[in-house]
Amino acid sequence: MSTGVSPEQVRFAERVTAAFGLEARLLRLLTAVHEAGHAIVGHTVGLHVTGATVTNAEAIGLGGDHIAVDYAAYPAPIIPLPHTLAMGVAGFQASCTWLEGRGLDGDSEPYSTLLNLLANTDLHGCAELCRLAGLPASRTHDAVEAAGRILHHRWRATLRLAYVLTAAETMDRTALLPYLEDDPAQLQAAKEDYRVWRRDTAHLWCAGQ
Repeated sequence: MSTGVSPEQVRFAERVTAAFGLEARLLRLLTAVHEAGHAIVGHTVGLHVTGATVTNAEAIGLGGDHIAVDYAAYPAPIIPLPHTLAMGVAGFQASCTWLEGRGLDGDSEPYSTLLNLLANTDLHGCAELCRLAGLPASRTHDAVEAAGRILHHRWRATLRLAYVLTAAETMDRTALLPYLEDDPAQLQAAKEDYRVWRRDTAHLWCAGQ
């Protein structure tokens, strides 16, 4: 288990783990899919993903799973908010997509509540970014569509990365890059779809909208 975790967090994680009804190796893969979703979408929108980690805990929800991004490497003074939000919600969207691939509806209970609990930090962080930008928290939900469009094109790359991350536990940028750049045609298609989404939703990203 992760260190520095309270008994209450452990009990919560154990309840979540049991409620998913998946064996340990699939729970670990679900966690890796979540982080791979962040990494793939972040890279696709132009962010500099430098690492990814999945813990070896036997229960999910204990923290310690994350990706690393070098925001200073972005080639412009300001990173567009939709980029950050799309990456932020991508873990949630990837988890839903993976569950649906196993015949489990991520929008139905108990999976919807569980996924929202597990992505709580991501979603609250996105809502706070919207608040700071003077935008409604609902812009987070708009970003879910962007993440979904990218993952639609890049789902095979997401799964490939997730399987490798499950085994490796930690990957640096050198190890990640072949998977982030996997299938150039689909990468370009995802970038183009994202550009179309940015164009069609440009009016949503003005303060007060």
